[in-house]
Amino acid sequence: MQFISASTIGLVAFGVVSLFHAPTAAAQSSSAVAPPWRGNNEHSLSVSAPTAVSSVFPTQGWASRTDMAAGRWAHAMAAYSFGTYPTNSVFLYVISGADASFANTGTLSRYDVALDSWSDLAPMAPSRMQISAARIGGRIYVPGGYAGSFSPTTTLSIYDIAVGTWGTGAVLPQATGDYAIGTYADRYIYVIGGYSGSGDLNNVQVYDTQTDSWQAATAKPGTATAGLRGGIVGNQIIVVGGYSQSLAAELADAYVGTIDAVDPTVIVWAPIAAYPGGTVGRLGAGVPVAVGPAVGAAGLNFVVFTGGDPDGQGVSVKNDTWIYDFNDSTWKSGPNKPTGVSNICNLAGVSSGGELRIVTTGGYNGANITTVNEWLTFGYEAPPDLALTATASSDLFDKNSLLVYTLDYIVDAPGSADNVTVSDTVPAGTAFDASASSPGWACTPDDKEGSVCVIALGTLAEGTSGSVLFAIDTPTNPADGDYIDNVASISTIASFGPEQNLANNTTSVSTPYSTRIFADGFGTP
Repeated sequence: MQFISASTIGLVAFGVVSLFHAPTAAAQSSSAVAPPWRGNNEHSLSVSAPTAVSSVFPTQGWASRTDMAAGRWAHAMAAYSFGTYPTNSVFLYVISGADASFANTGTLSRYDVALDSWSDLAPMAPSRMQISAARIGGRIYVPGGYAGSFSPTTTLSIYDIAVGTWGTGAVLPQATGDYAIGTYADRYIYVIGGYSGSGDLNNVQVYDTQTDSWQAATAKPGTATAGLRGGIVGNQIIVVGGYSQSLAAELADAYVGTIDAVDPTVIVWAPIAAYPGGTVGRLGAGVPVAVGPAVGAAGLNFVVFTGGDPDGQGVSVKNDTWIYDFNDSTWKSGPNKPTGVSNICNLAGVSSGGELRIVTTGGYNGANITTVNEWLTFGYEAPPDLALTATASSDLFDKNSLLVYTLDYIVDAPGSADNVTVSDTVPAGTAFDASASSPGWACTPDDKEGSVCVIALGTLAEGTSGSVLFAIDTPTNPADGDYIDNVASISTIASFGPEQNLANNTTSVSTPYSTRIFADGFGTP
């Protein structure tokens, strides 16, 4: 596959050359690759026309794993889990695209997450570039892409993971490459926009994996672009950016579409706030995928975007990361990707060790085709299960005495809990006694009855157990038959929605008063 040098021809149409525009001749002849964690000073990183964001999205940051054996760009990715959580084996697939010599390759590389190693499987034919993949069940679907120099195809390649062989499905109605992709209802694959061979597209093609058939869906509004990216969570689509040949420019436009619950070809589109990173195309986008415990309703309702080309010239690259959170319909910032690259397509959602991750591999860093294997970790698939139990220092209480509650807590699977707090409301007729309590309690508004006392425990690892003491001074003039009712609770702030099992988060102890207390601690009948 031959590419034209941008240094020779200057600004030309996006559909004619690679990397929005081709890499320089020096880059084409270079065999060097970008090392993991390459810093911002290594190449040009651009962000323009930022959009205000509501907050920082909670993550555990990026990390690099073993690089691919050879550079790859404009390729597709997918992930698959064998077995049952938490003993499942997870594999990452890097599919076709182009290699470090700027030629199409059909290579299918598989990364074993547990072994941290790469191997090559049956190659995809025909090889294509500027492709994305969608995995549904045990199959990986790769629609369209460029088989030649910006010659998009209608081929739908299907990889059977268990058998290890490639086949084909019904051809696309419209040839396209450099599109956005997403899956819906674990059945439908949406191919959005791209380049037709003669112009940019706004159409939406929907593939039904159960009937092996295509239908046209409601077209995306706005300017048609290729190099746009996006994803689907629930019945919500988001697409971002891309290069417009008619405008000869990258865009920062973003649109959200709502898929009709009855007819999957009906989409109600609406513009949203522009991409916070500014104009961009050929970035990566993807959705984390859970394979373990069920995630709450406020769970995986977000799409991750990273990297890209800010101006379509094929020289500058980006490393910023942004998350669109459908929970509150806002953009949130994420940590910068270690290696700034363009020409990455769909990101792969991976769940390993109970944690959710987004993975990006390879790409073009402005000088070379890279081999990087970079993972962004978000945290555990489901909030951990916290439990709290309380015991009183005495079965009965005496007037003007001290009653101490031991509050025992434990953090059960699937993982650590952040911002854990225990709260206790000072019971009626009593007062909080800080001198006999664990240090760290803060009571509002004071230490009298009805005040809410909270102690912060911070981040607790899975399996952590412990206890805190909460002491009160008993009433001065209780009546025979009175009780002190104490209620305490434990909570955590989770990244992926509220804790699912709240039944064991609250505990209560009822302690009666007796007019006579003997030395052995037992009252009269």
